[in-house]
Amino acid sequence: MESNDITDILDKSGCYCLNEKTHGMLLNIFDNHSTPLESEVDGQLILQLTFREQVTISQLEFFMCDEESKCPKTIKLYANKTNLDFSNIEDEQYTEQIKLTKIISDIKIKLTRTTAWHSTNTLTLFIDSNNGGYTTEIKQLKIYGKKLECLNVNNISKGCCC
Repeated sequence: MESNDITDILDKSGCYCLNEKTHGMLLNIFDNHSTPLESEVDGQLILQLTFREQVTISQLEFFMCDEESKCPKTIKLYANKTNLDFSNIEDEQYTEQIKLTKIISDIKIKLTRTTAWHSTNTLTLFIDSNNGGYTTEIKQLKIYGKKLECLNVNNISKGCCC
């Protein structure tokens, strides 16, 4: 199944970031903005991303910062978990964990627990650690997958082109 960039299906009014240096910078990472999203008091970030409709997520693409020490190292992903914050995120079982060992300017990560990402309404990313920097930075994030309606056999036979 071919994946498309589904970042435009995000309900940006329902997206938020905890521990961001400047309020509102989360939205910049979806538009190839020159100012990266940066954490404030340490290297951890929580990004809560809400979709306008159910999706199946297959890949994430990160465009990293120029300074290697500020690039994410451990990222925990949560499907359909809402209201996570720093007081409870460590108690929740993550859906998938990504450990980045090689830092390059952009990296596309295929999610391995494919069935866990079907019928996704929210995606939470917990940047648990970076490569030794005081803060963490992300320039851009793209999310790849399909609208759930595109996976319905009845819609495919009707010529749905999602």
